[in-house]
Amino acid sequence: MARTERTVSDVVREVMASLPEAEEFVSHGSAAFRVRGKLFATYTINHHGDGRVALNLIAPPGVQATFVEMRPKVYFIPPYVGPKGWLGVELEQGLDWQSVCEHVQVAYEVVAPPLLVSAIEKGFRVRPPTRRFRPEEIDPFKGQAAKSVLKSLGQLCASLPETEPGTQFGAPVWKAGKKTFVSTHYHTGRLKLSFWDTRIGARSDN
Repeated sequence: MARTERTVSDVVREVMASLPEAEEFVSHGSAAFRVRGKLFATYTINHHGDGRVALNLIAPPGVQATFVEMRPKVYFIPPYVGPKGWLGVELEQGLDWQSVCEHVQVAYEVVAPPLLVSAIEKGFRVRPPTRRFRPEEIDPFKGQAAKSVLKSLGQLCASLPETEPGTQFGAPVWKAGKKTFVSTHYHTGRLKLSFWDTRIGARSDN
């Protein structure tokens, strides 16, 4: 019987499940993890088009600067929570999973009550992923269907006067001057296009 493939997402959830009373919920479209109502980690894939598969972890004072300076290809200052000292950890840049587990455990210990911290499984180890994400699993705009649609849309927009392509939050858009008149995004796994309709003065989604 063939072994089930394991991705980074599967392994992240196994690590989180090893922590007493850790629970997952969705925050701003990404997986987030808390214990007794206190957030300690978020898991993001291509957040705002950054191309990363990463954990953002609450960290003790001074930890963020130390690790980012030591290995800048693996560690980074995450958006929004970075100024609060949170540590970003890229998960497909060669960091061993035991180190990932240790970072997650430290984040958990920052917010969890002592009784739960003392109940953490000693010597917990997790098996690493068996395959990496395909490019289109990280950024759906790299899929063949999306490329085909965007190519045709780009040709159409280029035929209009004084237009140019751009990006907003990692998604392709087209602008006339400084104003966006076509934007793209993925919603529930489907490519969606939004157009500014001057006849009704509002956005039209398709």
